[in-house]
Amino acid sequence: MQDRTSTGAERPSGVGRPAGFDPRKAAGLLAAALAAAAGIGCAGLTPYAEVREAVPDESWVEVDGRQIHVVQQGEGPAVLLLHGFAASSYSWRELMPLLAGEFHLIAPDLHGFGWTERPREPDAYHPAGQVTMVRHLLDALGVDDCVIVGHSYGGGLALLLAQQQPDRTTGLVLVAAVDPYTRAAAPPPEADGGRRPTWIGRASSRVAYAGARWLVSEPRMFRRALGQAYADRSMVTSELAEAYRTRLAVEGFDHAWHGFTSAGGRWPAMEPDLIPPTMPVAVIAGSRDRIVPPRAVRRLAGRWPDAGWHALDGVGHMPMEEAPEAVAQVIRELAERGPERHRR
Repeated sequence: MQDRTSTGAERPSGVGRPAGFDPRKAAGLLAAALAAAAGIGCAGLTPYAEVREAVPDESWVEVDGRQIHVVQQGEGPAVLLLHGFAASSYSWRELMPLLAGEFHLIAPDLHGFGWTERPREPDAYHPAGQVTMVRHLLDALGVDDCVIVGHSYGGGLALLLAQQQPDRTTGLVLVAAVDPYTRAAAPPPEADGGRRPTWIGRASSRVAYAGARWLVSEPRMFRRALGQAYADRSMVTSELAEAYRTRLAVEGFDHAWHGFTSAGGRWPAMEPDLIPPTMPVAVIAGSRDRIVPPRAVRRLAGRWPDAGWHALDGVGHMPMEEAPEAVAQVIRELAERGPERHRR
């Protein structure tokens, strides 16, 4: 987003500002008002004990002392499915039945999403922490190697995982993926030099958190926001929106929020050269994606000269839901290209 700052003549003292106006107090009141509004609508975060009791025992895997929710279907070569930000394993519900007859499909809920337990430690929500959890999950499941399919934020995680463990990765399918190489190159937030956060920073954080809590507490507004991810917004039924919303509105939402905001959108050091040239890579983009523009996905694909490029006409940010058959075919073709282990 471009930062536009208007300039002009200096405003005379007192003009446009009520007498007695205190900006710190005003920001605090705004934050308090939004927090109160959020609290009214979201008294209802689902207690984690209720989640754990409602979900079948076979859907849980303990990783590093925490409960990770994993959907598994089929038998055969392993395919790991990593969902996007604010989503969950639910995103793969249309795709998995199309491939379950050929592959062992593994779709975990990442930290902060779905039914997976929300840890308190902020590092768990950073990209490196997410990938560590996924690695340990594969260890727990006894998976030696797999094709990794990553959507959006999960596409960035797929690349980070493949960079860390190329010997374990037999291929990559990136679906409307973010570009972690660009994000890793961005300068980190300015160090605070040991100073306490400013009142502006504290107020902004409260306002943003209150807004997020409000959004996940308001079904109608959440459904409208979710519609941005689909080319055909009529696909976003109230049932679909509720499935996404309830998987976010879970006890520990505050831990997840603070973990993600502490990451500041930064990724660990990323080097495309660490992906072996023998590793098959396929990249999928929707022509009507409003979240990650197709041109950005095309630039990401250009990092690997032999990457397969698949542009899906009339599809938005959710190809695995909007065009699951096309995505399934890309995965099949890539799996056939990379039957051998790809080692550095």
